[in-house]
Formats: sequence, C-alpha cells, structure tokens
Amino acid sequence: MKRISISDKLNVYFFFLSVVIISIVALYSFYNAKKVLLERTFNQLTSVRVVKKDLIEQFIGDQLREIKLIACSDNILKITSQINKHTNPRLPYCLKLSKNESSFIQQINPEYYTQIAIVGRNRSCCFVRVNVPASYSKGGLNDTRYINYLWNRVSEKNGLYIDDLRTLPDTNLSFLHICSPIIDIRGGITGIMIFEVPLAVINTIMLEKDSKNGLGFSGESYLVGSDFLMRSTSRFQKNSVLKTVVKTEGTINTFHNKPGTKTLYDYRNIFVLSSFSKVNIPDLNWAILAEIDFEEAIIPIYRIRDEIVFLSIFITIAVFIIITFISRRITLPIKKLNSAATRISEGNFDTKLTVSSKDEIGELTQTFNTMVEKLDEQAKELKSERAKRLRSMIDGQELEQQRLSRELHDSLGQQLIALKLKLENIETDSLLSERILTDIKKSFDNTIEDIKRISNNLMPSVFDEFGMITSIRNLCDELSELGKTDIQFSADNIPGNLNKLQKIYIFRIIQEGLNNILKHAQASNASVNLSCKDSVITIIISDNGKGFLYDTKINEFTHGLLNMTARVSLLQGTISFDSQINAGTCISITLPVKTNKIEKD
Repeated sequence: MKRISISDKLNVYFFFLSVVIISIVALYSFYNAKKVLLERTFNQLTSVRVVKKDLIEQFIGDQLREIKLIACSDNILKITSQINKHTNPRLPYCLKLSKNESSFIQQINPEYYTQIAIVGRNRSCCFVRVNVPASYSKGGLNDTRYINYLWNRVSEKNGLYIDDLRTLPDTNLSFLHICSPIIDIRGGITGIMIFEVPLAVINTIMLEKDSKNGLGFSGESYLVGSDFLMRSTSRFQKNSVLKTVVKTEGTINTFHNKPGTKTLYDYRNIFVLSSFSKVNIPDLNWAILAEIDFEEAIIPIYRIRDEIVFLSIFITIAVFIIITFISRRITLPIKKLNSAATRISEGNFDTKLTVSSKDEIGELTQTFNTMVEKLDEQAKELKSERAKRLRSMIDGQELEQQRLSRELHDSLGQQLIALKLKLENIETDSLLSERILTDIKKSFDNTIEDIKRISNNLMPSVFDEFGMITSIRNLCDELSELGKTDIQFSADNIPGNLNKLQKIYIFRIIQEGLNNILKHAQASNASVNLSCKDSVITIIISDNGKGFLYDTKINEFTHGLLNMTARVSLLQGTISFDSQINAGTCISITLPVKTNKIEKD
C-alpha cells in the first residue's frame, strides 16, 4: 500500500473542505442573485405595466372628457340641428360650417383622430373633420348598420360609449370609436358625436422598439381583449391586432381577476417573465401585459455565474496554496520528530529538538526531548548493569575457581601428600606396614568422599538419577548437617515434565539462596517452599537471620543475589526481596512453567 504522508492528507482534507465550502457559498450566491434579479425584473415589468396602464387609461379618459365637453357646446347643437334637416340621411356628407363653427372644430387636436362625425336623429352622418387614408372606402363610419349600432348603444346607456377596436374589411386598418350623446334643450338625444381613434395612437403608447427603454431586446407591453385577441400591435408580429390569439396563463388569470407576475409561455410559445392586470376603461374589457424573454432576463445571471466560477477557482487555488504552506508548517515539527525517532531507534541518543512553539506540538517536542533523556539514562544504566552482571559473573567464576583450588589444595592435596608419606614409610619400616596400609585405605576412602562432595557441589549425581525435588531435599539436608542452620524443605504439585534447563536453574537459584543464608544470615532456621499453581512455579526462601538492606551496588554480599536475579530473568520470572535488619529475609520468586514440549518447540 502506497504511503501517504500526513502533509498530503492535510492538504487533501483541507482542500476538499474548502472546495465544499466555496461550492456551497458559490451556489448560494448564484441562486440568491438569480432570485434577486428575477424579483427586480418582475418589479421592472410591473413598473412598465403600471405606467402603460396609467397612460392608456389617462388617454381614453381625456378623450371621454373632451368629447363630452364638445358634445354639449352650442356650436355642436347648431350643427346637429342642420344635420337633422338633411333630406337624404342615407348618404354621409361633409357640412359647410360657418366661420365660428369651423374655428371651434379646428381647436380639437387632430393627432388623435382620423374622423370626427356627428350623427342626427335621422341617422344622417356628417363628417366635420376627415383625415383618413385612401384605403378607407367602406366599413366603419361609412357603414349605416354600424352607425345604427352606435346610436343604439349610446341610447341604451344614455351617456358616453366606447366601441372596441374594429378592423375595416379588406384592410389592416383598425379604429376605436368614442361616442357621446348630443342632448337638446328638452333633454332628449338629438344626435351623437363620434371620435374615431386610429390604432396608431394606441400603439404610440403601448409599442416599444427601443431596447434602452427598460424592456431590452425581447420585452414588450401589449393589450388583449376578453376574446383573447390582441388590441395593440405586437413587437414581433406585424398585423397582429384582432388576429393573434393570446390565451396564456397571464391573460386567463387576468380575466379571472387574478393579476400578478409569473414565468410562463407567451403567445409565441417562448418562456417569459410576465406581469399582467386589467385596464380600467369603461366598456372595454382589456388586459395589459408586460413581458420579457426569460433567456434575456437571466443574461446577468450567467455573467454573475461566470464571475462566481472564476472567483471560486481563484479562491480555491489561493486556499490550496495557503493550505499547503500551513500544512507544511504544521507537519514540519512532526517530520522532525519522526526523523529524530528514527535516529533514536538506530541507537543515536544525542538527539534533541528545539521547541519552537507553545502549542500541543511544542509540548510534544518537549515530552519527546524528556523521553530521549530518559532513554539515554536507561541505556546507560542498562549498559552499566550489563557490565556489572558480566563483572559479577567473572568474579563469581573466579571465586568458584579459588574455592575449588582451596578444596583441592586443602583437602585432596593434603590427603594425597599424607598417602605419599605413608607409602614411603612402608619402604622404610616393614614392621608397621600393615597398620600403615590400613590407614592408607581409610585415607583413600576420605579422598573419595571429598571428591564426591566437590562433585556434588558442582552438580549432584542424584539430580540425574532421582530428579530435581530429591536433589533439593538432599541439598537442604547436607547444608543443615554442615552448618548451624536447620533448613526445612517442602514441595507441592510440581510438574514432572519441566524442561532440564528450568530444573537446573531452579536448583541453582535455591542453592545460591541457601549458601547466602549460611554465609551471611547467621540464621538458626530457614525454609524452602516450592509449589505450582495455574502453570506458575512459586519459590519462597526465608530465614530468621540478621537481614540486610538490598543495594544494587556490587559487593561481596550481592554477588549471590545478582546471580539469582539473572537466572530468574532468564526464566522470564520475577523476584522480590523482603528483608529487615534483625528481622530475617524472605525471597519470593515466580516462574512460568516451561515443559519439555515448550523446550522442544
């Protein structure tokens, strides 16, 4: 498995975290900006709709007030009186007006009307002003049936009446007719006055082709009648009035008295932002809509999105550089600790790191330095202990050799010299030869016993013949006979399949402990207890001697204790000393059971 450094992990973790955070912030910013922009666009559309609605309502209202004022003037009553005297009411005609009447008519704004007509009781239609194109030949006010229709509508209302837009036959000309009754002095209707308003005047208010007027390149405002046909010219379709069907969600909601704003598909089946409401004009059930294509409305959103993406990438790169720098600063002390730990594992304890911070890493570095100092001290102590043990072993061997030398010199050597002298006496004194031979035999017996004793001290022969327990018991008995200390021995539940090395070490440990008692303790009683429970051998050696204070310094009193400790350590056991001055000593040893099978393995 490929090794991944902690610096790389920190880089990856922090980079991933920063990317997630930046992505969340970017998405939130994008969608929030989109929401705000759409709300602003809806507000802008609503503003355009309200302005257009006010303008069209104000325009129609001004025409209603103007026609009402003109229709009740004396000049119009005079003109109507002349029309009612006309003998051929079927034919529309132009009346020759007096100077005063002509001056009064000329004051009416000619920009808003194509024709101004007065209809008498005999349905005779007189045009007091005509400003129509050449294609205006039939239909409209030239149609007697339409004149009758208008008269009837005005008579029914007995007041002002607005007739919805109508298109002349075989033309694309559409007109709106505003009518007012002409009341005589008796209060009856003596005629009606008609203002013919061309579509171009309405388009002047509704139609926007300049992209700088708040509706961009795809925005428009238009009027729709209750029959869902357009009442103003579309920005995108020519000749759309009373021909283009606008049955969209906006117009349907409007005619159900649910004005508002919404994203929907318009009459071109294009997704748009729409603001819609009714127009408050008498006799006209119109809806007004202000719309702009969704794609154009969200162009700033795409620009914001690109800026957010660019800024996010820039911030991500900057954050990655900063994270890399910070992670290196964080991991540098750890790398130094790792390198120092490697050098320590190679045995180089002359390693000390500089504490460069006061945080957890600084505390870790200080702890590491303390640990190195402790390890260095322990290594030196182990080295010293090893030297002490080696010196103790060599000194022990030297003492053992000296003891053997004394044994051989003082015992066997003296006895052999005595045998030699006795044999020489046989040659010189034949009379005493028989007695000398008897003494020689006794000397040989003593010599053989001394050789056996020395041999037993090295390794008792009974150890191989009768086992460890018998050897220890014999050892206790022999030392009791030689010294002034009564040694008691007991053994309980000792496995018979202990491996040979463990048996020898146990024997030597007990032998060393008893020799120390005889040499130094000045005890009258001692005991050795050997037991086994749960695969653990316990050895307890105690006496009632003078006791001692245990000291690790090597001297003539600690050789034996160090030898015992070393053998216990080799058997992976534990040893403890409990001793007080003039209160005896108790040595407790625990050893794991090692069988012949374990030794074989």
